[in-house]
Amino acid sequence: MKRNEIRTEQELIAAMANDEERATEFLYRMNYTPVLHFILTNSGNENDAREMYQQAFIILYEKLHETGFVLSASVGTFLFAVSKNLWLANLKEEQRIINNAPDDIALIGGSVDDDWESVAQRESSFKTMYKALDKLGEPCYQMLKSFYLEEKSMDTITHEMGYANTGSTKNLKYKCLQRLKKIVEKIDNRK
Repeated sequence: MKRNEIRTEQELIAAMANDEERATEFLYRMNYTPVLHFILTNSGNENDAREMYQQAFIILYEKLHETGFVLSASVGTFLFAVSKNLWLANLKEEQRIINNAPDDIALIGGSVDDDWESVAQRESSFKTMYKALDKLGEPCYQMLKSFYLEEKSMDTITHEMGYANTGSTKNLKYKCLQRLKKIVEKIDNRK
């Protein structure tokens, strides 16, 4: 996705349903962290988290290609819920949880309400971040996108953006982050 292609979640979902690779990758990256955190705090490791998340993402992908399917929650909520349910089923199979614990609330690291509250907070944060990134402008948008979303090295970004050295690139990244924080604060103050 290019700078001028910042999209709403609904537009990203439609693009994913049409097999647009960049939208799919973006949605995949943006929604992984809560699942990772949940599984790490509930007897799992990074490989477990990746496996559960990939299964959940495949389920979402297949559902989006079904005729008449309407996603009634956000992508993040859907992926978190499916990943959580897959992980709890996995734990139950492996006998890592108490046998008499209720199936749908067998959370080792917190309550269901806490999990949904954190998902709602995360969604609100993403909306704020989308708005802030839209107002950020170039070259900051490209810098932060390259570093955080595309996971490029400072050397690569320096070369691609035509800066003299990585010191200049790191300095720009710092200034861009500070600018982004100020924009986020302004948006948060308006709420």
